Amino acid sequence: RDLSQSDFKNRIMPHTQLLVAPQRNDAGFFSLEITGGASVHVDMLRKQMSPLEKLEVLSANMPDTLFQTLCRGVNLFGYRPYPDNVIRLTVRSFARWVHVWRVFDFLNHIPNMVSVFEEVREAGAILEPSICFSTGPEHTDAYYVRKVGEILEVTGEDILLCIKNHGGLGTPRRIGALVGAIRERYPELVIHYHGH
Repeated sequence: RDLSQSDFKNRIMPHTQLLVAPQRNDAGFFSLEITGGASVHVDMLRKQMSPLEKLEVLSANMPDTLFQTLCRGVNLFGYRPYPDNVIRLTVRSFARWVHVWRVFDFLNHIPNMVSVFEEVREAGAILEPSICFSTGPEHTDAYYVRKVGEILEVTGEDILLCIKNHGGLGTPRRIGALVGAIRERYPELVIHYHGH
């Protein structure tokens, strides 16, 4: 999703993706982030297609591959908050084909992600809550460890935690220190990294 979003404005058509579906399916990826973020509205507004139909077709051609999405919490795949019933219906609709949900709130406000967390759990999908990395004076290891604790209060430890370096501000040394701090407090937690 990030490559197509950054390099091709999410305009890679499903028939193009189908050309490489067998190779992607056989590659052994943990998951493919195939939808979410801007790709959903680009599917509807630019490609004039249903993002759900796209997922159905691609899933049929990559049956051994988990599909992943990026969800902006209460903003879903858009840029403004949506009502709770819309959030829940949207997650239920996408969860038929999406197996891994990376969920974030750009302000690390955990309540903005709870409805998505609940629906992802109800669907039996893999939940990957994210903490968004930044470099302000308040963004200390203690701050992030506290945010991880807030997430775990809602989800329990049966998650994949993501450190989302969406601004590209985290250096390897800084991210490494943060991972160490989280591991010290939560040694069993699986941590993923997502960077731009």
